[in-house]
Amino acid sequence: MPAAERILAVDIGTTTIKAVVFAVDGSIVRATHVATDARGPAGGPGEQHPDAVVDGVLQAITQILQEGGGNENIRALAFSSQLYSVLAVDEQDRPLGPSLTWADNRAADIALAWRAEGLRLAEQTGCPPHSLYPLAKIAWMRRQPEYAKTKRFVSIKEYVIHRLAGEWLVDWQVASATGLLDVRAKTWCAPALDLAGIPADALSSLVSPRTRLPAWTAEALATGLPSETPGIIGGGDGPLGSLGLGAFATDILSINVGTSAAGRCLLEQPATDAQGRLWTYAVDDNLWVTGGIVSSGGAVFDWARRLAGNLSVEEALRAAAEVSHGADGLTFLPHLGGEQSPGWNPRATGSLHGLTYRHGPAHLLRAALEGIARSLERVASTIVEVRRAPLVEARAAGGLSASSLWCRIAADMLGLPLSTGSSPEASARGAAMLALLALGDKRAWADFADWCVAPVNTVSPDEAAHAFYAEQKATYLRMISD
Repeated sequence: MPAAERILAVDIGTTTIKAVVFAVDGSIVRATHVATDARGPAGGPGEQHPDAVVDGVLQAITQILQEGGGNENIRALAFSSQLYSVLAVDEQDRPLGPSLTWADNRAADIALAWRAEGLRLAEQTGCPPHSLYPLAKIAWMRRQPEYAKTKRFVSIKEYVIHRLAGEWLVDWQVASATGLLDVRAKTWCAPALDLAGIPADALSSLVSPRTRLPAWTAEALATGLPSETPGIIGGGDGPLGSLGLGAFATDILSINVGTSAAGRCLLEQPATDAQGRLWTYAVDDNLWVTGGIVSSGGAVFDWARRLAGNLSVEEALRAAAEVSHGADGLTFLPHLGGEQSPGWNPRATGSLHGLTYRHGPAHLLRAALEGIARSLERVASTIVEVRRAPLVEARAAGGLSASSLWCRIAADMLGLPLSTGSSPEASARGAAMLALLALGDKRAWADFADWCVAPVNTVSPDEAAHAFYAEQKATYLRMISD
């Protein structure tokens, strides 16, 4: 009997490394998760040990291959990765410090100064000035003595790829989320390089997400990966997550609510927001994505759970479900780690409005869930404004999307039907799709219609609740402006 054909996808996250084996029909055969060593408070300084992340990737690949028992034909290994990370390496390709994740905020003053100066690079790079982006982080790192011997600035994915395939390469998706790429030309942006104070050769070579990697290193082959297995560089977890959810149409909002959260939709033509509220990234040939990231995702709910008495997720959701929409007049501004899209204010703080003696832990939990949904609703409404066209549905993935309560809140807040699929591995699925495009098995993204996971739950918005949330938005916006 011939060996079963499989695609292996590895998703390099901030808290977990996932290795997922897909059959060529899109079904998940098996998956394994390996914890990373992300440290620091959620929303605060975030660091990872680069070599520990590589070790986690190697461990995940080894485990997933061993579980297959050698009876599979792994047709390709493709990668998905967190966006916004950056680390420095020296002449010997050794890290000079930790990998800084999206949560690191030490470049806030630099980004705020650029914003005050009216920096308008976002029209070219698609990235507003913010400490989220490696552009600001690199400018900050160059001022620190420990980075004096830097040869190259790279993402954690580039470091992994270099260790596994021996070359410094970066795909368009990851490069788009640096603030250093011209998203239309798909080349490094000279004004952004000048602002960071680095030459182009301090960055990796730019390649399409469909690019085949060079030969595997001995370190990669030690996992049991066959030497003839093609490596596909893949892309970033956000864009690939949209594709993995089957959100191919440009009027579908895809949402991910992990530690942070994001809302995005695909574009067939690049479009940047003149006001710099959204980002725009290159995804593939003739495909871009626009949207916004917010720090108020699962980290905010985790904070509220701790404040409410260290409740479990299930206990906290049950308590919040006992409170009706609006949390009995309590409105939560969830910018505990600063505001990202659409205001991009790293110094913003959270607050509670309308707090009285009648409010208890359950109200706080409900208000926190509503605050997370509100952050995404603001991103969605800005997307509608910039596109000048409505959105017709939303598709959600990530930790909180497993909660029927949060999905109900989000659907009512957005005023859109919201669907969730049975597979949480949307980013890995998007990477596997890229692999089949690179191999020539598929010709276009639309060919993956049969790969899309059928929704296991669809929530239609309640008109009365949506009207309430629309009216509540005025209060929310006043809180932000105060």
